[in-house]
Amino acid sequence: MRWLILLLFPVIGSAAIHSGPTPSTTDQLPPIADGTILGNTSGSTAAPSALSILPSGLSTVTPGVLTGQFYLPNGAKIWNLTDRVMVGSAALGNGQFLTYSGLPAWVAATYLFRDSQLGSINTTGMWGSTAASRTSDAPTGETTGALGAYMVNDYAGTGSPVGRAQYSEIQHSTSSASAQSVIMEAVLKNTGGTNYAVTPYGGSGFGPSGFSMACGGDPSYGGTANANCNYALFVNQSVGASVTFNKGIVFGRLALTGADGTSGGGNSGQALEMGYGQGIRWISSNGTPQAGRISSVGTASTDQSIDMQFQNNAVRFLNNSSSYSFGLSHVASGLNYLLATDAVAGSSPILSPIAGPGSSDTNLDINLTPLGTGSVKTPSLNITGGFSAAFGTTGVGLLSTSATQTDSTTGAGTVTSAYYHNISPPTFATAGNAITITNAYTLDIAGCPNQGSNVTITNCGGLRVGGGIVQINGQLNASGNLAANGTVTANVSNGANVTNIGTGTTTGAVTIGGGSDAVIINSSSAGSIKDTGLISTGTKFTAAGTGCTVGTTTGGATAGTFALAAGPCTSVAITMNGATGLTSNTGWTCQAHDKTAPTVLIGGESSSTTTTATITIPAGAGATDVISFSCAGY
Repeated sequence: MRWLILLLFPVIGSAAIHSGPTPSTTDQLPPIADGTILGNTSGSTAAPSALSILPSGLSTVTPGVLTGQFYLPNGAKIWNLTDRVMVGSAALGNGQFLTYSGLPAWVAATYLFRDSQLGSINTTGMWGSTAASRTSDAPTGETTGALGAYMVNDYAGTGSPVGRAQYSEIQHSTSSASAQSVIMEAVLKNTGGTNYAVTPYGGSGFGPSGFSMACGGDPSYGGTANANCNYALFVNQSVGASVTFNKGIVFGRLALTGADGTSGGGNSGQALEMGYGQGIRWISSNGTPQAGRISSVGTASTDQSIDMQFQNNAVRFLNNSSSYSFGLSHVASGLNYLLATDAVAGSSPILSPIAGPGSSDTNLDINLTPLGTGSVKTPSLNITGGFSAAFGTTGVGLLSTSATQTDSTTGAGTVTSAYYHNISPPTFATAGNAITITNAYTLDIAGCPNQGSNVTITNCGGLRVGGGIVQINGQLNASGNLAANGTVTANVSNGANVTNIGTGTTTGAVTIGGGSDAVIINSSSAGSIKDTGLISTGTKFTAAGTGCTVGTTTGGATAGTFALAAGPCTSVAITMNGATGLTSNTGWTCQAHDKTAPTVLIGGESSSTTTTATITIPAGAGATDVISFSCAGY
């Protein structure tokens, strides 16, 4: 007969009798008066009755009534059963190894009952087996548990033995959308009133915890571990299966303190917490690390804390002050992005705009936008490299587009100066060595653009100001040519002078003008134009005599000498600047002298036009006298 055992035996199997700590009197159970086992034959529906005999193989250490004790020194009876025990429908199996049969069809496919020492199948759809315990029933300091499993994998033969201290399997055979099949459900209830704070480095007790896994075990059982354990949790696919998990680990929105799925932030709701040097890593199929997130914060200071926080369309890096150190934001339909690329030693990292998938952009800027009146600051800006772009006046190197600066003050008034771009003078210093800098400049333009392949530059310049006044409050030194195609105006105030034009130790001329336009030098009514000497240059004048022929001429455009020839001459007409011509606003004023007969007074011009002046020759002048003159336009 098969028996439905209704009593839970303290020890089932071939375990040896052992002793343990003596329990206190408050932990002892009262004796069972009749000392019998209640049961029925298999298939009976009657109430259990006392059995006068024990099943085959069941024996006691000491016959007699049950004592209610747990350990042998307290008088307990240890029930030993060397055979297998099957409870409920599990008892329907035939007990064979290779030809095991007889179980209900819904469990017939599993090998668990075929190979189990103890098996239980509930025929009412309820719990197959239950284990319970409490610490208050144990002696002081004892570690208790409701269910224990112990496995030793010591197979020494060939093959790949798999040892499992616990194995669970669920077959989800319902199509109900609300059905749930859970391989193991652990529910914790904290009625002690204490919240526990545990970190990867320990804490004030572990309190109510879900799953705790430790590598090493108790060295007093089976010896001391001498190698590392492999993994703590492995999510895998069954051998030969073609299905997978939809997700790895899911945290319910109400599962973690500090967040409810709709609110919370910062450091609240810690789903994973790890210690220094621990992280997450992605591995390729050949075992090579591909990517990872690892903490390298080595100090215990809370000031080192930084967290990455995902927000609506943004990612923020949160520091220990609950403020942000850096952030990334997303715009609707955003395609273009920035790419930061590292570099080998001796090279510089690169920050580049990238046209992402779906973007057809070929030219992208990098926009740096300060807040309010802030600015973009850098101790050094080096524009290097090159790229392909159409030639034009827009500019491709350093470009400042038209912008509007709105005054932030509230009152009206006069602002002495307003600058949009400002370059302040730097300071050159050393750590201690005395150094003399011969030429130091705040801004240097090395030269005009170079001609590359297939390019000819007609007019080359280093700096161009397209309009407006170029205000130079300091000294203007021109080592090369200073050319002005328009009007050059030098406005001097507060007693300052425009000096030192063309001075130096080397010879050379200072040329002002040279075109068809006049060179205008303005002085105030109380001022004057001072010069060491004025030299008339340009195209030499021409002279035409009345009543005579003019001989040899010398000089420049508006001053010089001419010799009288056969005459007598009554007047000579001077054309300024010769064939090139020189036009004044109204006319010319001249002075003339007879160099051959200085006592003969000639005087000035008798008449003039905008291009000529006529000098009257007195009768006292000799037929071959040399006459000098100079004229100034007005």
